[in-house]
Amino acid sequence: MRVCSICKKTKPLCEFEPNRNKPHGKGYRCKICNNLRRKAYYYSHLEKETKRSRKYKLQVNYNMTETEYIAINETQNGVCAICGERPKSKNLVVDHDHGDGKFRGLLCNNCNTALGLFKDNVDVMLSAISYLKNKHYNLRNIA
Repeated sequence: MRVCSICKKTKPLCEFEPNRNKPHGKGYRCKICNNLRRKAYYYSHLEKETKRSRKYKLQVNYNMTETEYIAINETQNGVCAICGERPKSKNLVVDHDHGDGKFRGLLCNNCNTALGLFKDNVDVMLSAISYLKNKHYNLRNIA
Protein backbone atom coordinates (compact mmCIF):
# COMPACT_ATOMS: atom_id res chain seq x y z
CA MET A 1 0.00 0.00 0.00
CA ARG A 2 1.11 3.52 -0.72
CA VAL A 3 -0.31 7.06 -0.34
CA CYS A 4 -0.67 9.04 -3.59
CA SER A 5 1.24 12.31 -3.41
CA ILE A 6 -1.59 14.14 -5.23
CA CYS A 7 -4.95 12.79 -4.02
CA LYS A 8 -3.55 11.62 -0.64
CA LYS A 9 -5.50 8.34 -0.83
CA THR A 10 -3.98 5.07 0.29
CA LYS A 11 -4.04 2.61 -2.59
CA PRO A 12 -2.47 -0.76 -3.47
CA LEU A 13 0.88 -0.62 -5.30
CA CYS A 14 -0.71 -1.99 -8.50
CA GLU A 15 -2.59 1.34 -8.85
CA PHE A 16 0.64 3.33 -9.12
CA GLU A 17 2.65 4.07 -12.26
CA PRO A 18 5.74 1.90 -12.70
CA ASN A 19 9.04 3.66 -12.05
CA ARG A 20 12.15 1.53 -11.61
CA ASN A 21 14.05 4.41 -9.97
CA LYS A 22 11.67 4.56 -7.00
CA PRO A 23 11.33 2.19 -4.03
CA HIS A 24 9.08 -0.82 -4.78
CA GLY A 25 9.46 0.01 -8.50
CA LYS A 26 6.47 2.35 -8.40
CA GLY A 27 6.09 6.13 -8.58
CA TYR A 28 4.49 8.36 -5.95
CA ARG A 29 1.41 9.33 -8.00
CA CYS A 30 -1.46 6.93 -8.62
CA LYS A 31 -2.34 6.13 -12.25
CA ILE A 32 -5.52 8.23 -12.13
CA CYS A 33 -3.78 11.35 -10.81
CA ASN A 34 -0.84 10.87 -13.15
CA ASN A 35 -3.16 10.63 -16.19
CA LEU A 36 -4.99 13.81 -15.11
CA ARG A 37 -1.64 15.56 -14.74
CA ARG A 38 -0.54 14.44 -18.21
CA LYS A 39 -3.79 15.62 -19.79
CA ALA A 40 -3.57 19.00 -18.07
CA TYR A 41 0.02 19.41 -19.32
CA TYR A 42 -0.95 18.38 -22.87
CA TYR A 43 -3.86 20.82 -23.12
CA SER A 44 -1.92 23.69 -21.56
CA HIS A 45 0.87 23.28 -24.14
CA LEU A 46 -1.31 22.43 -27.16
CA GLU A 47 -2.10 26.03 -28.15
CA LYS A 48 1.53 27.10 -27.71
CA GLU A 49 2.78 24.19 -29.87
CA THR A 50 0.21 24.96 -32.59
CA LYS A 51 1.35 28.58 -32.79
CA ARG A 52 4.99 27.56 -32.84
CA SER A 53 4.33 25.05 -35.60
CA ARG A 54 2.38 27.57 -37.72
CA LYS A 55 5.11 30.15 -37.22
CA TYR A 56 7.73 27.62 -38.34
CA LYS A 57 5.71 26.55 -41.40
CA LEU A 58 5.14 30.15 -42.49
CA GLN A 59 8.86 30.85 -42.36
CA VAL A 60 10.05 27.63 -44.02
CA ASN A 61 7.34 27.20 -46.67
CA TYR A 62 6.57 30.81 -47.61
CA ASN A 63 9.46 32.88 -46.22
CA MET A 64 6.86 34.84 -44.26
CA THR A 65 6.89 35.93 -40.64
CA GLU A 66 3.85 35.60 -38.42
CA THR A 67 3.75 39.42 -38.22
CA GLU A 68 3.53 39.63 -42.02
CA TYR A 69 0.76 37.02 -42.04
CA ILE A 70 -1.22 38.99 -39.45
CA ALA A 71 -0.73 42.26 -41.41
CA ILE A 72 -1.96 40.67 -44.66
CA ASN A 73 -4.89 39.07 -42.83
CA GLU A 74 -5.85 42.50 -41.44
CA THR A 75 -5.52 44.05 -44.93
CA GLN A 76 -7.98 41.44 -46.21
CA ASN A 77 -10.25 42.12 -43.17
CA GLY A 78 -9.92 38.46 -42.18
CA VAL A 79 -11.82 37.24 -45.24
CA CYS A 80 -10.86 35.04 -48.20
CA ALA A 81 -9.38 36.94 -51.16
CA ILE A 82 -11.64 35.00 -53.57
CA CYS A 83 -15.05 34.38 -51.97
CA GLY A 84 -14.93 37.13 -49.34
CA GLU A 85 -16.09 34.86 -46.52
CA ARG A 86 -14.56 34.32 -43.12
CA PRO A 87 -13.09 30.84 -42.80
CA LYS A 88 -14.88 28.29 -40.64
CA SER A 89 -11.53 27.26 -39.23
CA LYS A 90 -9.45 29.76 -37.30
CA ASN A 91 -7.03 30.83 -40.02
CA LEU A 92 -6.93 31.64 -43.69
CA VAL A 93 -4.39 29.57 -45.61
CA VAL A 94 -1.45 30.95 -47.58
CA ASP A 95 -1.93 30.65 -51.34
CA HIS A 96 1.14 30.59 -53.56
CA ASP A 97 1.94 30.07 -57.22
CA HIS A 98 3.13 26.49 -57.67
CA GLY A 99 5.30 27.57 -60.61
CA ASP A 100 7.47 30.20 -58.97
CA GLY A 101 6.42 29.80 -55.32
CA LYS A 102 5.41 33.47 -54.96
CA PHE A 103 2.76 34.42 -52.42
CA ARG A 104 -0.62 35.40 -53.92
CA GLY A 105 -2.94 35.95 -50.96
CA LEU A 106 -4.82 34.39 -48.07
CA LEU A 107 -7.70 32.08 -48.92
CA CYS A 108 -10.26 29.96 -47.15
CA ASN A 109 -9.55 26.25 -47.34
CA ASN A 110 -12.30 25.64 -49.94
CA CYS A 111 -11.03 28.27 -52.40
CA ASN A 112 -7.43 27.15 -51.95
CA THR A 113 -8.43 23.53 -52.60
CA ALA A 114 -10.45 24.54 -55.68
CA LEU A 115 -7.46 26.34 -57.20
CA GLY A 116 -5.32 23.29 -56.54
CA LEU A 117 -7.85 20.94 -58.13
CA PHE A 118 -7.92 23.16 -61.23
CA LYS A 119 -4.09 23.04 -61.16
CA ASP A 120 -4.00 26.85 -61.33
CA ASN A 121 -5.01 26.57 -65.01
CA VAL A 122 -6.86 29.76 -66.00
CA ASP A 123 -8.26 28.22 -69.21
CA VAL A 124 -9.83 25.32 -67.34
CA MET A 125 -11.26 27.71 -64.75
CA LEU A 126 -12.76 29.92 -67.50
CA SER A 127 -14.23 26.80 -69.07
CA ALA A 128 -15.78 25.90 -65.71
CA ILE A 129 -17.25 29.41 -65.43
CA SER A 130 -18.72 29.12 -68.93
CA TYR A 131 -20.14 25.73 -68.03
CA LEU A 132 -21.81 27.08 -64.91
CA LYS A 133 -23.31 30.03 -66.82
CA ASN A 134 -24.59 28.19 -69.89
CA LYS A 135 -25.21 24.50 -69.36
CA HIS A 136 -28.75 23.70 -68.31
CA TYR A 137 -29.73 20.44 -69.93
CA ASN A 138 -33.32 19.38 -70.16
CA LEU A 139 -33.08 15.63 -69.62
CA ARG A 140 -36.36 14.98 -71.48
CA ASN A 141 -34.93 16.38 -74.74
CA ILE A 142 -31.65 14.42 -74.64
CA ALA A 143 -32.81 10.89 -75.48
